[in-house]
Order: sequence, then structure tokens, then C-alpha cells
Amino acid sequence: MRFQNWAINQKVTLVIVLTSTVVLALASGAFMAYELVTFRQQMTQHLTTITRIIGENSTAALTFEVPEDEEHVLSALHMEPNIVAAAVFDKSGKIFAQYPRSAPGVKSHWVPEREGFNFSKGFLVLKQPINQNDAFLGTIAIKSDLEEMYGRFRLYSFIVLMVFAGSLVLAFILSRILQRVITQPILDLAKTAKQISADKDYSVRAQKFGSDELGELTDAFNKMLEQIQKAEEEIRVLNVGLEERVQSRTAELAASTKEMEAFTYSVSHDLRAPLRHIAAFGEILQEDFSHQLTPESHDYLQRMVDGARNMSQLVDDLLNLARIGRTELKHEPTNLDAVVDEVIHDLQPELQDRKIEWQLEHLPVVECDRGLIKQVFANLISNSVKYTRRREKAVIQMGTVKSVRVDDQTTIFIRDNGVGFDMKFSDKLFGVFQRLHRVQDFEGTGVGLATVERIIRRHGGHVWAEAELNKGA
Repeated sequence: MRFQNWAINQKVTLVIVLTSTVVLALASGAFMAYELVTFRQQMTQHLTTITRIIGENSTAALTFEVPEDEEHVLSALHMEPNIVAAAVFDKSGKIFAQYPRSAPGVKSHWVPEREGFNFSKGFLVLKQPINQNDAFLGTIAIKSDLEEMYGRFRLYSFIVLMVFAGSLVLAFILSRILQRVITQPILDLAKTAKQISADKDYSVRAQKFGSDELGELTDAFNKMLEQIQKAEEEIRVLNVGLEERVQSRTAELAASTKEMEAFTYSVSHDLRAPLRHIAAFGEILQEDFSHQLTPESHDYLQRMVDGARNMSQLVDDLLNLARIGRTELKHEPTNLDAVVDEVIHDLQPELQDRKIEWQLEHLPVVECDRGLIKQVFANLISNSVKYTRRREKAVIQMGTVKSVRVDDQTTIFIRDNGVGFDMKFSDKLFGVFQRLHRVQDFEGTGVGLATVERIIRRHGGHVWAEAELNKGA
């Protein structure tokens, strides 16, 4: 698991332990380095002292050239277990005496060319001149191993390791105890936030552990919860009132709808009979008494019959429009190509003596109420047929296109080259009784497109029109 996903108490513990580890490592390293440098200085000083003592005791043997006396002087080095070799050279640089006696009788390879001390390959070698009253008598060289320094270094390393391990354990224990002071308020705050998110209970409050920054954060969090709780209560009260108003308005609307349906039903039945009588008696007058009527009377009578028929058609259209709002949709897979073919076949009586070029693209199969969608196509196609009547050759197109108007969804279009209309009146196009052309020019009741809009809206779709005068729609 990534460090970012750790719990905050684990992060704090890790930070404390890592900080302690780094500090202890730096302190231990500095201590070991200091001890190493100090011990080397002490060892060099000690070996220098021994060299001077032996040098002072060797002046007589060198002056009188008595090697046996010098070897006796060097034999005192056995008291220093770390000294592994020593040699005294005369003025010419030849070995005068050496320690131990079993050493080769030639100039030892460990003796450096220059005077002074030299640490090399686990040994300390010190070379100094032997003088008496400013007179050079010879040279002394002593070689000491570094076992004492290594032993001391190993001891210090063990001590440092023990202190290091103990300190880390202590730091871990203390961090586990002390980190609660920092992490407990944060953990409690997170627990409270999680509980509120799960239960949606804004009456819960986080516990405050102190007056530091975390305490201020807890106060701010609790104040925010108080504001949310207050706002939620206000929303609840508003919702209750809104629900009551909605129920009241719904009941009023339902009552109005029932009254409207009753009125529509009454109108349909009360108007249909008189209208049929007017149309029927008018036709009888035209057939049986036409020879007794003047041309003017014939014209008035024809207008009366046409008006009665138009009124009867209008009543039928209004009943149909009202019925659409109450009819339950019966969705089924519908081949729109077949629907269009049926509509065009039903319109054949109106297409006599007309030149119409049908440009029909393939339409999709959709889930819809087949009867209502057929009514949509019937209204739209009959409109295209009607409004292209003045064209010598009518062109009616149908197909699909991706429309930016409805999020690039597939849109079905019906296009014609008829008289079109002025787009500034397009908002009235789908209203009941809204007509953009005179009845004398084009017949109709003004209900067809309102029916189309209601059917499409009930299917969850959109319908609109685009046109230009004398260039089609």
C-alpha cells in the first residue's frame, strides 16, 4: 500500500522513527569518526614517546658500536604487545639492531623512506632520527599493528548498535504513545465525518480535544454541521409545504381535467348531431331544390354545408387531441418505412393529377406506439402534399440526419419545396388553432401540428420546424 494511503497515526509514527533513526545515525557516525581520529592521535603520540625513549637509550650503543647493547634495549619492546617490529640503523643506513631477533638481517621493507609516521595496510610505522648534542647517530623505526584500535572500534560499534537499537525501540514506543495527542483529534474528526456521510445525521458533533489548531478545526467542522443541519431543517419544512401545495394543485388540475373531459365529451356529442343535421339538410336542399334556388342562394347553401363539415372535422380533431393525452402508449418495434408506405397509400386519392417526386431514404426501426406515430406521419406528409399544391413538380424528402440541436442524436426529417412560412411566427406553429396561412388558400383546422407535437412529446422526443417563404419547410 502506498504511503499516501496509510493511516495518519502510522504516518506520524513512521516520521518520528525515521527522524530518530537519521539523528542517531548522524550522531553515531560523528562519535565513531571522533573516536577514530582521537585514538589514532593518541596511538601516534604513545608510539612517538616510546621511540624517543628507545632513541635516548641507544646513543651509547651507537656511539661505541655495540649492537648487543642495542638489542638489549630493543628487547624491552616485548612489554608492548602491539609492536610487531623495530629496527635501529646506523649513520650509513645499515641495520644496527632489530626487534625481534628472528627478523631478517636486511633493511626491512616496512620501513618508510621518509621520517615521520605512516598508517598503511593495518599498521602504524614511525621513523625518527637518533641525535646526541645535535650529532646524528642513526635512525629508529617501530612498527605497531592496529589491533587495539580495531578492538576498541568493534567495542564502540557494539555499544553504538545497542544504543541505536534501544533508542529506536524507545522512539517507536514513545511515538505510539505521543502521536495520539496529534492523531486522535484527526482520527475522531474523520470518524465523525464518515458517520455523518453514511447516516446523513447532521446532529452529530466531533469531540474537541484542545484549543490548538486542531481544536479550531474541530470547532469550524462542528459549526459547519450546525449550519447544514439548520439548512436541512429549512429544506425539510419547505419540502413539506411544497408537497402539500403540489398535492393541492394536482387535485385541482385533476378536477379541471375531468371537467374539461366532461365538457369535451358533451361538446362532441351535443355538437356532432346538429352539425350532421345541418350538413345533411343542406345536401338535400342542393339535390332536391337546386332548380328553385338562385345562384346566390346556391353559394350561401354551399358555404353553410362546407362550414358544417369543417366544424364537424374540427370537433373530431379536438376529440382526437384530447384522447392522445389520456391514451396509454403501447410501445413496440415499428418499421417506419412500412408506416410511411401505408400513409402514402392512404393519401392516393389526394395525389391524383399531382406530380410529386418522393425522395425517401431508409428510416430506422424504433420502439414507439405504432398507431400514434402513424398519425404523426399522416399529418406531416399530408401537410407537405397540401403546401406543395402550387408547385408544378412537388419534391418531398424523408430521411435521417445527425442534429446538433439534440446532442447529435439521429433526427428524422420531412422536407418539401412548398410555400414555406415566415420563421418569426414559428413559435405559434404547434399551438392549437394556430395557422400561418389563410383558410381560403389552404384548408385545415389548425390542430394537426398540435397533435403531432403532443404525440412526439409523449414519446420523449422533440419536434420543430425550419422554413423560408416560398422555398419550402
